[in-house]
Amino acid sequence: MKETMLSKYLKISPIEANKIEMAILFLLNSAFQNKKQIYKMHVFKFLSFLEWKAAKEFSGHFFILNFVALKWGPVPYKISKFINENGTFQFFTYSVLKKEKDNDLNKILFSFKNLSPTYFEDYFNWEYFSENEKKY
Repeated sequence: MKETMLSKYLKISPIEANKIEMAILFLLNSAFQNKKQIYKMHVFKFLSFLEWKAAKEFSGHFFILNFVALKWGPVPYKISKFINENGTFQFFTYSVLKKEKDNDLNKILFSFKNLSPTYFEDYFNWEYFSENEKKY
């Protein structure tokens, strides 16, 4: 499997990088089906929830990520840094929204790369997840 920008940046295997992207793609699809939007903090909370569940259920890691504690909750540090440095993902995109007030935090909105009704089915692959991980 060919290295991706994310796998190079995080210094992880392309399989692990794709697993992270597939998890986020799953979250985006769930939001899309419910006509909701997904922001950066939703992604971070989802990734940390999966990591927490994996640690609790089978004393392992869901992803190979380091999380840092911030006042809004745990954040996957390297992915946050990757986004802040305008890294690109294979299966979805994100955009920084205009601040309403100068002291507001940047809001980063995630979305599919296109609005094809079959986009999720075309790209999502369960093979990156173990049987235990598929339960979450």
